[in-house]
Amino acid sequence: MDRASVLQIYDDQYAAVYNECFLLGDDFRECTSYESSLLRSQIDESTSWLDVACGTGYFLSLFPRIVRCGLDIAPAMLKLARTANPGAHFVEGDYRSDFPEWRDQWSLVSCMWYAYSYAGSIWDVERVFGNLAAWTAPGGSCFVPLCDPDVLAKTQIPHRPPADSTDGELEVTAIIWNWTDLPFGKQHKGLIAPHTEHILGIFRPLFSDVSVHVYPAFERDCLTSRKAILAKGKLA
Repeated sequence: MDRASVLQIYDDQYAAVYNECFLLGDDFRECTSYESSLLRSQIDESTSWLDVACGTGYFLSLFPRIVRCGLDIAPAMLKLARTANPGAHFVEGDYRSDFPEWRDQWSLVSCMWYAYSYAGSIWDVERVFGNLAAWTAPGGSCFVPLCDPDVLAKTQIPHRPPADSTDGELEVTAIIWNWTDLPFGKQHKGLIAPHTEHILGIFRPLFSDVSVHVYPAFERDCLTSRKAILAKGKLA
């Protein structure tokens, strides 16, 4: 999505209800709690943490004793993030842009809640993941919940249908999806979900240990399954 469309969605009204309706809403509360526990397993008192597309700063607020920074494009979300995280640093900016001062700086870098899907194209998604890795300190970790196209589209991606001509071979490597949240009528259009192996291929050359963590089934959830990439031990 383009910047103007994202800002139109994540305005003051949306930011004010975001935690209550989504992160802590009935259909997402279990997932939020579980992801908080996964983050906790990667954090100790020496951790410095950059949360990319940090939104309201909810996850950062759970760990007030460590060095924290958040990046987000929406001023309305950042306003709440700053209130929820006294002493933390927040930057208004585009996660597709490089921030040279952050290279090799953060022992933990995260990008939560499928935020990378808003990047606009698969090339922009690659740029986002490249930034996440670049901003991670040597030996540090990246944590990224996955927007799994296999779950969204109910078909395995990459999809290679049987060849029916000699002109070439078709491979579907990502899906584009839209979501309208009915209570607010906000339309999230043109979101992109590359296949998991494509994302793993970005992280594997840069980290010593890259794995897909499969979540347990939650009692209430809009998806049948959830996963996250945990890339540990960034190579120097």
